[in-house]
Amino acid sequence: MKYILKNYINRLTINDIKNYLDQNNYIVSDKDINTIYKFIKRYWEDIYNKDLSPFQQIKKEVDYSTYNLIINLYNKYKDYLY
Repeated sequence: MKYILKNYINRLTINDIKNYLDQNNYIVSDKDINTIYKFIKRYWEDIYNKDLSPFQQIKKEVDYSTYNLIINLYNKYKDYLY
């Protein structure tokens, strides 16, 4: 699973994130989208390894509603990772 995820993350683009948000009717600022993109690229492996400390960092960098969205999506999909 980790190998598949790593390959997906390596190919992930900002437009992929925008498309996901649009398809699910989430409204997120461009600034927050860029932050989410950088966060995923930098911390995906930590989170995969169950180190959730990076969430404290992104909490400081995005709007409150965006942070809640991130946490809700993590909780929704985490069972698929482990």
